[in-house]
Amino acid sequence: MAKVIFIMAAFSCLSGLIQGQDKPGGSCPCLESSVRFDISSMEKVYLHPEKILADPEKFWQDDDAYRLTQIWHKEVYLELDKENWIKEIEKISGLSQSERENHPEYRAAKNLAKIEKQFVSKAVSHLCEFLPDEADLSTTLLFTTKIMAAGFQREGNIVINILNHDVLNMFVHEIYHVGFAHIYKKYVTEELETDPLKLMHLQTQIEGMATYAGYKGLDEFPEIGNKEKTLVARDYELFSNPDEIKRLRAALVQLYREAADLEPDEIRSRSWELGNNQRAYYVVGAYMAESIDKKAGREVLIETIKNGPRAFLDAYNAVADDDMKIILP
Repeated sequence: MAKVIFIMAAFSCLSGLIQGQDKPGGSCPCLESSVRFDISSMEKVYLHPEKILADPEKFWQDDDAYRLTQIWHKEVYLELDKENWIKEIEKISGLSQSERENHPEYRAAKNLAKIEKQFVSKAVSHLCEFLPDEADLSTTLLFTTKIMAAGFQREGNIVINILNHDVLNMFVHEIYHVGFAHIYKKYVTEELETDPLKLMHLQTQIEGMATYAGYKGLDEFPEIGNKEKTLVARDYELFSNPDEIKRLRAALVQLYREAADLEPDEIRSRSWELGNNQRAYYVVGAYMAESIDKKAGREVLIETIKNGPRAFLDAYNAVADDDMKIILP
């Protein structure tokens, strides 16, 4: 009986949302999450580029968006080209004040303030349907420019490249990561960073569930850009093609099986190429999440966040067709 009571309590938020209630049972911590937009980095770049050029390293240390960008580059092993970046800031510095203030990127940043309240309300409500009610989505979206990444989440905050200012569905994806991380870190104590295979399983779960949550929000957040320019549009195109799902699943299973015999650098390189560049983590993971959601139920899908990536894999295999199961060596 205790277990049944726990499950009902854990998903009271989900049940209320499905029934159209704003605050089911009078309380849903997830819905109380505080999400805000911050364009201060854009203001520094476009309004005061001369201050940046006077001490570029200080800017990289003091500006939150750029400080997190440095961390991201280090963690994904991508070279950071600061020399080219300085040239970009010099170009902005060479513009007149009026040209800077009316630059399309800066105007895009200013316009974000106009949609912030409505977007946040809808995004939080949608994402809480895919998280335990105790999840906390509270975060700040730091909008900046002249960086390589489209968007990423680090230290509880989200950095968004202003080039993607109108790809609102991507914002939803990144915000989901915050809620996932809050629950995952609270319940999963196993250290995965030292085990390449388990880390790949975690990447499949994290990116897959975020992609699925974003995909399920297309009615409210249809802004995905086009497949030539945005990763989210590419992900959804691949996700809608069964042959691509099968191809990426087969490649991912092959990498899982070979991981034990590979050196760490080779695992990292192949994982990045297949999982991120070819989007296997996102597409296969989303297919796994969808399969669990449709065949076992949303509660089962959500519970895997607390129990870790192996639980996600097991829940998927329990409902998957034989030729789509992911059997580990």
